[in-house]
Amino acid sequence: MNFRFRPHEKLKDPISISYVFENGNKFHYYPILFLSTPLPPAPSQVLANLPQGTLSPVRIAFSVPKRRIRKAVHRNRIKRMMREAYRLQKHRIAPSIEHANPSSLGVIAIYIGKENPEYSIIFKAMNCFIDTLEAHP
Repeated sequence: MNFRFRPHEKLKDPISISYVFENGNKFHYYPILFLSTPLPPAPSQVLANLPQGTLSPVRIAFSVPKRRIRKAVHRNRIKRMMREAYRLQKHRIAPSIEHANPSSLGVIAIYIGKENPEYSIIFKAMNCFIDTLEAHP
């Protein structure tokens, strides 16, 4: 199993992020709100410039609002915990998503709690979301 979290697995471009916010389905597993939707296929000229095997079945972004968590140190810590929880469990969703959907699935994970969480709470929320994706790709 590959537990790396590569740059091509991150949802970074503003067009895709706004598409997920506008069209995404909401999954709420406290303290994380997940928005997910299949992304539109990339233009052929973009695909031609990418190296072989760099299209990821799931592209994900993590967000912790400043309104909820005031200190940047705490926001960054929560984002690190969310990335780590995803990185350790992402191998479970890749096969089911690849067979069900030819394009990438765009996901945004938004922390909605008001306090600094334990890692186990974030891990459980991520686990519930990945179970949902496995059951209904």
